[in-house]
Amino acid sequence: MNDLNLYDFDYLKLQKNYKEKLKQNNFKEIIGHKKRVYTLDFLSEINYNFLITGSADTSIKLWNIEYLNNPLLEIKNNDSITHLVSNPKNAFEFLSTSSDKYIKFYDVRMNLNQTHSNNNSTINNTNIHSIHSEKSKSTIKNIIFNNNGTQFVFCNRDSSILNIYDLLTFKQIKQIDIKTQINDFKFDKNDSFLFIADDNGIIHKINAKDFDEKNEKKIDGHFFSINCLEISNNNKFLISGGIDSLIVQYDLNENLSMGILKRGDQSVKSLKFNYDDRFIASIYEGNNIDFFSTELQFPIYTIFTECVEYAIQWNSKKNIFAYCGDDKNRNGNEGNVHLVFLSL
Repeated sequence: MNDLNLYDFDYLKLQKNYKEKLKQNNFKEIIGHKKRVYTLDFLSEINYNFLITGSADTSIKLWNIEYLNNPLLEIKNNDSITHLVSNPKNAFEFLSTSSDKYIKFYDVRMNLNQTHSNNNSTINNTNIHSIHSEKSKSTIKNIIFNNNGTQFVFCNRDSSILNIYDLLTFKQIKQIDIKTQINDFKFDKNDSFLFIADDNGIIHKINAKDFDEKNEKKIDGHFFSINCLEISNNNKFLISGGIDSLIVQYDLNENLSMGILKRGDQSVKSLKFNYDDRFIASIYEGNNIDFFSTELQFPIYTIFTECVEYAIQWNSKKNIFAYCGDDKNRNGNEGNVHLVFLSL
């Protein structure tokens, strides 16, 4: 009984400490697009101060989060930008997808050198072109790099097939068909396995060396559809969020559930670990953003939002958090991005 009281005291004390620190959070807003922003990502650790954003106004913009008045780069496309993902091994490379079903690959190192020579003034899109591009057969649901930055994987909406591409040649090297609708997928940090979340609440674990789905292992995740997966940076834990409003944590080596982080009342849309795995951020089909302590396994902070959020991302080196959604900026437009400098 005494041990229980001591645990309760420590738990409450930690929770109170977090709440006191988080009162000092610094919020900033980027008013950078004419229409709503659907996607964002920080570049890799070398350029960790750089953030890319993609919008329904068809533009991609690259920002230095220390100087938010003007973007460093602006790239125009033919349709709304739906996904942006940076290469974890190259500080200047990223992929984009758009509503016209194109996947494009960019390397902006020369353009960034040009901005430095022009005192960080915005470089327009006229000289920025994708190195590779390919049109998919239908709308793309999600796209990721492997952690080595040599391959990328994407899936079309309402599809059971994953497409694995070599980045250098921009050619398909494998297709995986799990025979049920795919919702999300992630490589472990060693690129040893690819984890795939399906519409029936199952997580498929496939060897990422040969992508042979015949030898896959299955992890029982949720009773209903799994919307999102995330893997901790120390490669020890997997978390999943589902339409059943649950956030579940797993031991990555044992392939076993460790318990439920949250039982909510809204479908979980996205989950992200921060850079040192001490915190998890989550968004839902409804409003608000929750932050969990992995130590306490309990929400420690909530950002209350008036509108649905589309994308969230942590900085790769600091507790800086970015999100975008339907909320309007001070000009009445939907093209804003929020940055939160967390006091943790």
